[in-house]
Order: sequence, then C-alpha cells, then structure tokens
Amino acid sequence: MLAPLNRLTSREDFQRVTKSRTRSHTKTLTGYLLSEPELTEPKIGFIVAGNIGSSVKRHRVSRQLRHASRKSIHILPKSSLVVVRANKRDQNADIEIPELFTSLSKKVSA
Repeated sequence: MLAPLNRLTSREDFQRVTKSRTRSHTKTLTGYLLSEPELTEPKIGFIVAGNIGSSVKRHRVSRQLRHASRKSIHILPKSSLVVVRANKRDQNADIEIPELFTSLSKKVSA
C-alpha cells in the first residue's frame, strides 16, 4: 500500500491539483500535478469515476492504482501533489501508472 505520508486526503488539495495546468493522459487515466516547494515527498490521490462500475469495482481499481503508484512513486518530483483519475473501465489501468508519472514529470521539468 501507499505510505500515509504519500496519500493526498484533503478535499482542498484535490481541488487545487485538479485545476492545475500540468496534465497528462493515457488510454484510461488522467493525471494532474501541482508543485509544492515545501513538500519533501510526493503525495498522490485517486478519483475513480462512477462509470467504472459498482462500489466494489471502484474500490478494487483504487487499490490496484495505489499499489502500482507505490512501485512508481520514485518517478515523481519530490515536491509534487498528484491526482490520478480513472476514466474508463479497463482491467489493466494500473500498468499505465509508470507511463503517466513519467509524462507528468517531463512536463514539470520542461
């Protein structure tokens, strides 16, 4: 699982990050990134759309994304707030996380 210090939990932070201009897309995911200079570790939050399916399916997708993010968190800049939005139903959305994080990191450093 994702460490508690790497979890984005506040509603205000989710709103600020999703309004960020730094965005990237994959086939089934959209990522938003906001740089916060005072952070020492990246924080990640997830939004799973209702069209994914029932509550059980949405929670399963959320767990899979958290697990994949833990493995790929090193790709993100240390001072970043990230929100990952799962838009479409796909069994393998979690394998898109490294691609999404790499794309977001490149946009910040460009």
